[in-house]
Amino acid sequence: MLVLAAILCPPIPTAVNCIPSTDNQLFGTVVEYNCLPGHYVNPNTATQYNYVAIECLETKSWNSTDIRDCARTLHTPVAVARAISGVCDFVCVCVCVCVCVSVSAL
Repeated sequence: MLVLAAILCPPIPTAVNCIPSTDNQLFGTVVEYNCLPGHYVNPNTATQYNYVAIECLETKSWNSTDIRDCARTLHTPVAVARAISGVCDFVCVCVCVCVCVSVSAL
């Protein structure tokens, strides 16, 4: 009688504001992570994205466990367009609060 043991990876890594497609830990499983609407990985850089995937390997490990949290973008498309057009400049207070201020007010 042949008994096959399932190859299982550890529990899937979690991240804030990020939803995994499955909780399956079997070898070959691909877990796709999607950020909640309006959230991104690297939200305020040119390399922002809202999707990442990992795979359970035969070695009983995930090919990556560095699942970054998803965060809201600070620069909405309207605010960026206004800043580019010269209507306002961004003035950042602390690390997380940015406001649009009229260029003439500076």
